[in-house]
Amino acid sequence: ITSRSVVINGEVEVVFPDGHRYEYHIGDCFGVQPTEQVQFHQGEMRTLVDDCQFVLVAQADYVQIISKLSDSYTRQLDSAGQVVCEKEKRAFESRVGYVLTKAKPCKLISALFEDRRDCVVDPHFVEDFLLTYRTFVDNPAEVLEKILACFSEPSKREKVCPL
Repeated sequence: ITSRSVVINGEVEVVFPDGHRYEYHIGDCFGVQPTEQVQFHQGEMRTLVDDCQFVLVAQADYVQIISKLSDSYTRQLDSAGQVVCEKEKRAFESRVGYVLTKAKPCKLISALFEDRRDCVVDPHFVEDFLLTYRTFVDNPAEVLEKILACFSEPSKREKVCPL
């Protein structure tokens, strides 16, 4: 195999040597892993519809893309090893910093009280959160309770005031 493929129309089926089958649908990807080692396809691949289309990304290009992505993303895990948040390294004008791209609701709420100097590339996080929090926080009282709890702690009060 010398490429990574993404199905953009139709379906592709792979029948493995042991007989089990796997179907790939629109948006699914398959092929080489992000390593420069020579890799071999196991099984038989066939399209399931007449007008099946997929994009091929050369192995060298795929490895380069994935290595750039892994350098620009960081994940924070909880004690159980579950992903709590993901941040992406971005440049904004002459500044470089991290933007929160995915997070559990508790992490989004706690991000309101982080040092804003660390958020130089996402200066509107607080405003964006307050405008959209109802889409990912089930109970608005949860946000208010966290704000009030932080406001009662003198060391965190100055972080709450800008809210």
